[in-house]
Amino acid sequence: MSLLKNRGDSVWRKGLQASIDEGREATLPLDGVVFEGSKIFDVLHKDANLASITIIPAARPAVLKILAPQSNPPIFDIITGQITTGRKQIRFSGAGCGGLLDVEINFTPIGEDGIQSVSTLTTNLKVWQGKDAANPPYLDTLINLFETIFDPCAPISFTMEVDGNQVSAGNFHTPKHIEEMEEMLGFAHYVRRARNVLRYLRQSAQIDIFAIIPASDYRALARVSDIIEGKLSYQRSQVTAPPEMTVGCTVEEEKNLMEIVRRGSFSVLKQTEPASLVTIYGKKYEVPPTTSYYSPVRLHILSKKKKKQIVDFRLRIEMADNFTSQTFFDVQQ
Repeated sequence: MSLLKNRGDSVWRKGLQASIDEGREATLPLDGVVFEGSKIFDVLHKDANLASITIIPAARPAVLKILAPQSNPPIFDIITGQITTGRKQIRFSGAGCGGLLDVEINFTPIGEDGIQSVSTLTTNLKVWQGKDAANPPYLDTLINLFETIFDPCAPISFTMEVDGNQVSAGNFHTPKHIEEMEEMLGFAHYVRRARNVLRYLRQSAQIDIFAIIPASDYRALARVSDIIEGKLSYQRSQVTAPPEMTVGCTVEEEKNLMEIVRRGSFSVLKQTEPASLVTIYGKKYEVPPTTSYYSPVRLHILSKKKKKQIVDFRLRIEMADNFTSQTFFDVQQ
């Protein structure tokens, strides 16, 4: 085989270098290439301007286990893939989390005994497109893995096995493309909150990775999800500033409120909100009314505004040292 001098010369040089040195697959154009020897080369040379040849390095099946000793369970996921070997680099590539995650680790010798590893994690959101939003596959595994990777205090490592024998082990350093992973984690949190709400409402929907999610819709969904999980509960130490609220009162309710404020004693404040709507992947769902309890508190009136039969009061809530609050749904619909 001989390679004529043309613009494909550098392509061949780079492709062969990647294949030989790094053990990578390389697809090379046949334009300007002359084959000699076997007659089969005549077939390759026919229409060479439109053809290409792919060099595929020998590969062996391998298994990568991502480990976090402090987590339960300690093995996050088992990535099935393959190892290819080049003159200067060994490369593992595989997929995990049901295809949501592509993993590539390149091992490069340094000095006499050292080895440097560089990992690349790529997410494939398309795997979720159209799936049941109440049961997203591998959601919890993916979130736990990414949160552990982002946590500098949580050590994460890996072992690699070929034919059941460990051939490599090391620490899992912060991967490249970290910004893309952060965006993926943010969307995964939305998917989890959507799952919580849909399960509570006993509704079904399909995941739409292309849906536009306004910040206001996300905040509303997060609040509903927190109520379902019992997270909308606070202690005095968790509240950094006195909360304020606006309440509408009838004439009779106004009298009761003024009496409570006049006494100035700590009491239990109950707040109810009517049924509301939450948007999930662009579709609206009704959620039940809520009731919130704040105790013990003392109320201070900041302003008062009359609207026909209703008087709006702007209140500041003074919290006692043993203050607690809890919000929950009145009924499940």
